[in-house]
Amino acid sequence: LDRELLAHSKVTEQEYEASLAEYRGLLDERARLEVSAPIAGKVVDVDDGLTVGTWVKAKSRLASVIDPAAVIVEAYIDEADLDRIAVGDTAMFYAEADNRIEAPLRIAEIARASTRALRDPYLASVYGGPITVRTQKQNELIPDRTLYRVTLTPSAPLLPPTRVLRGQVMVRGEAASIAARTWRAVFAVVVREAGP
Repeated sequence: LDRELLAHSKVTEQEYEASLAEYRGLLDERARLEVSAPIAGKVVDVDDGLTVGTWVKAKSRLASVIDPAAVIVEAYIDEADLDRIAVGDTAMFYAEADNRIEAPLRIAEIARASTRALRDPYLASVYGGPITVRTQKQNELIPDRTLYRVTLTPSAPLLPPTRVLRGQVMVRGEAASIAARTWRAVFAVVVREAGP
């Protein structure tokens, strides 16, 4: 073989490897920047400031995706009321934006652990919601009190919503007297302060 041709082939091979590495890096970057949702569904509530060519911060909310076939309601309940409800209890959803929207519900799941960070900004006080939050990190909404997430499903067929709705959920739970609730709160403080 010609020595010059052999030397040139090694340079070409190195250039090919460098180009291939750059191509793989660009594919990884493209995959990282691709916007996707964890579910298949319909895109609703697109951010008003979102336009083609606009740069957005990492983990910014761009839009909501709903699955019209699987309507669920997520609500948050105070720790003090946790023992008053159970899976299977009935409830009613009342939309905040339109008082004509009501939906009969049934409790499907109650979270075993308290909510550390609010997933939905709609409910946070900084965005006009009823749950007071503090922000320690960017885009992390931490509730000021101990709350538990409750998942509810429609107990009757509903028209699928076209957007995410914020509202109130009224649950039919066990009645509890104010004196009993106060006694439990005082007892919890005494136990906590007594230590091990």
